[in-house]
Amino acid sequence: MLHFMRNVLALMLLGLLLSGCGTIRTHRTVLQPMGTELTASVGSSLFRLNKQRDLPNMWGGRDIYGGKVRKGFAEVKLIGISEGEKVQVSVFDMNSDNTETTLDRYIFSPGQQNVDVTQNVNLGDESSDQGITVTIDPEVEADFVVSGVKITFHEVGPNSVVYTLEDLTPPATD
Repeated sequence: MLHFMRNVLALMLLGLLLSGCGTIRTHRTVLQPMGTELTASVGSSLFRLNKQRDLPNMWGGRDIYGGKVRKGFAEVKLIGISEGEKVQVSVFDMNSDNTETTLDRYIFSPGQQNVDVTQNVNLGDESSDQGITVTIDPEVEADFVVSGVKITFHEVGPNSVVYTLEDLTPPATD
């Protein structure tokens, strides 16, 4: 029995060490459903993508408790439909990096965070709180891709669009 318990304990410790050495992964969550027809009116969000990565531990592996760190977001909003059924959208694609680790979150300051955060915008020449305005002619270009999410326009009305979403980025694997 003692020999069995030692083996179980050794296997548990080995599993804990190996799980703490997993590589850091990025995670993407699109808030709207994929592959189904959706309708959006002027002023609505066509999609929002939240970006995260695994919280790193002090050895550079991922947090064994599953902690995540925000990495930014991407969002496309329908801002208008012009003559000729051209779709005008506002595109946001924000990336942020921070220095938080498991030591920051669980050991040194579990009640408060003190980490460095930087942000940048991927689209356009200058950063903007309003996003970048893009005009799409669905007759010429039915698909529009932002941050790995493909928007396909099926119908364009005077004040709304019918569209589907497809995530072109493969899911994270262990």
